[in-house]
Parts: sequence; structure tokens; C-alpha cells
Amino acid sequence: MEINLRYILASSGRRTCEENVLQDYLSTIYRLESVYGVAKTSKIAEELNVTPATVTKMVRKLEKAGLVRYDKYKGTNLTDHGRKIAMKVVWKHRVCECFLRDILKMDMYRAHIYAHAMEHLPDEIVLRIYEIAGKPLYCPHGNPIVDLEKHVRRGEILARCARPGEEYKIVRILGEFSKVLKIFHKWGIDINKTIRVLEVRNSRIITETENGNIEMPKEHAELIEVEVA
Repeated sequence: MEINLRYILASSGRRTCEENVLQDYLSTIYRLESVYGVAKTSKIAEELNVTPATVTKMVRKLEKAGLVRYDKYKGTNLTDHGRKIAMKVVWKHRVCECFLRDILKMDMYRAHIYAHAMEHLPDEIVLRIYEIAGKPLYCPHGNPIVDLEKHVRRGEILARCARPGEEYKIVRILGEFSKVLKIFHKWGIDINKTIRVLEVRNSRIITETENGNIEMPKEHAELIEVEVA
């Protein structure tokens, strides 16, 4: 897992914090690509809380470095080199989430937020964290740690299987997108929680949760894998 980003910045002499920004872009593109097949500029901007123009500028820089392929009409995809870097960052993130949840007893949303800072720690520190956390197989959201590229479905996608009156157990949250996880945390949507579908509409699924009834947009329900409770 020895991957170094310094060559990208070698000519400019910029600081390590900018390397972190590049890693944030690559890991965000990786997450979006894993769910949607491509990372749209608007989605990257939403996740990183920046403007689309800022995203376009950075993506072109990453493309020049050979880390992504960019099509302004379709979106961005990682190259093999870019994917290796992104996978390393995502691996660190998921390991740190487990440590924060299981060892420090943080709720899963706070663990996710703090893991964003910890994912830039040196390899040797995160490897030690991995050992202390018990070498977990999955992150708190049900996504793989041991084999990131092996997508093993742990259930059915809620948006596609929801039936009124049916109870479902949440087994995985895809993408780990910060803004979506914040909404899910407010709703009480979490791994191993049970929800009951009350009504299915064209664009929304009305569900009963521990925090009351919610109207879930289908774009959010596409990120939840469930099994019949």
C-alpha cells in the first residue's frame, strides 16, 4: 500500500495539506463511482461542499496527473493509479470509523466525520489502529474493509424491494456520503435498525422508524441495503 502523492506537487512545493485535499477528491470520486458508475461534478461539489467550478479545476489537475478520466458531459472516473490511491484512503477511513465506534464508543455519524481527519494519518498508525480495533471485516455502515473492490451484496436495495406493510432490517449503507449520513442519523437510519414501509410513492417511500415516520426520497433509499426482518 506504499502510494505517494508527493510527485503530483513536486514542482510547486506546496504543503502536505494540499495532498490531503487531493486524497479527499479521489476518495469522493471512488465512493460516487462505486454507487453510480461515474462521479458527476455536481455530486462531488455537494459532498465536498465546494462549487462546481472548483471541482472542475481540481478534476482537470487530477486528469493531468493521470489519476482520473474526465468528460464534462458524463463525469469523472478514476484511472487504475487513481483508484489505488483512493482505495488506500477509503480503507483508512473505514478502519478509523471502526476504532471510533467500537473502542471510543462514538455514534456512527460522529465516527464518520472524525474518520475523515484520521484517514490522512501515516500508514503505520492506521495499521496499529486496525489491530486495536480487532481487524474488522466491515465498517460501521456495512461496507467491506478487507476487500474493497469485491462488492458482495448484503441485502436488497430498499428503493427496489420496498413493499407496504413489510419490515426490513438495514444491513448496509452504500457510498458513505456525509450529507446523506447526517440525514440518516437524524432519522435514526442505521445498520441493524428495523424500519417498516408504510407507503410507496413515485419519488418517496414512507417508512416508520424508531424516530417516527419519515418520507424518504428514493434517491436516498437507493443507498440502503436491507433484508426482510
